[in-house]
Amino acid sequence: VVGPSGTGKGTIIVDCLESLKGVEIMGDLTPHSFISGFKPGGKEHGILQRINNPFLVFKDFTTFVSKRQDDRAAIASQMREIYDGVFTYTTGATGTMRYDGRCGCIAVGTPEVERAWALHRDLGERFLNLRWGRSDGLQMARHAKNQEARNKLIKQTSQDLVRRFINGAAIPTPNSVVGAAEERMVHMAELVARLRANIKRNPYGRAIEYIDPPEAPTRIIQAMSQMARVHAAMFRQEVQRMNIDAAYRIAIDSIPTYRWQVLQQYINGGLDSTLSFADLRQSLYTIPRTTLMHVLEDMEACGAITIKDTEDQRRVQLPSEFQMLVKEGGLKK
Repeated sequence: VVGPSGTGKGTIIVDCLESLKGVEIMGDLTPHSFISGFKPGGKEHGILQRINNPFLVFKDFTTFVSKRQDDRAAIASQMREIYDGVFTYTTGATGTMRYDGRCGCIAVGTPEVERAWALHRDLGERFLNLRWGRSDGLQMARHAKNQEARNKLIKQTSQDLVRRFINGAAIPTPNSVVGAAEERMVHMAELVARLRANIKRNPYGRAIEYIDPPEAPTRIIQAMSQMARVHAAMFRQEVQRMNIDAAYRIAIDSIPTYRWQVLQQYINGGLDSTLSFADLRQSLYTIPRTTLMHVLEDMEACGAITIKDTEDQRRVQLPSEFQMLVKEGGLKK
């Protein structure tokens, strides 16, 4: 869950989930947090050793950014293994320990986390994003002031509502996404995989040094399908358009923001349009000029656009293959 600081994303999620069975609210995270060879008082110390199939909630995953590079790489690697269902950890004192199981995870942070995590994307991405927006600042400030004396009541009410929702009527086994909706998801998953490919740049000259091959869309399509099915099951219904829209939201939110904003110019206009750099600069005026140039170069490296420099200006198009992904993915009628 990625959004600006102070917008309530972490507080709301923690307040709603912390009283549920199996939920572990996480603070700091180290390479020894999941499994540890240290047993204080003879008890297992690692989270996965203490709780079977836990659901982890990181209220502020921004602490990940402050870790040393080696620790960040170790944590990212461990989380990938846990996602895949098997995690082994070896120490000189206890030998090899193994965890077989699943682990739910919600990590809340600012956009800085997304940038730091992207450095490890070439080893295999596991997360999908949900972007938490910032609404009207003045209105948010007034609400915060008015709720100042009611925070405890709001927290208790939220927890009660979530418990009643989860423990209420039996949640049915969700049906599968099939037919035309399934085929649209397939194309959307490939679109996301292409657009979030990691492009490595020289930290000094900013020249592109290496283009990572895009990930296969397998995990993305599975996550989208699961999101639609579970969203429908939570509301005790068959998969409908609103549930598929929820799956599309996490897919779109997982595309780097600036790349998605560029693609939107073609979705809102014509997929076969030829836009000049000046056109894009005028529409995307909130993106600094140099940054926009880098974004376009990255997208060209991903195969998402083609750039042709003429004598007077730079022109940008969507390749026919990408036009097909956008259209068949249901992003443009």
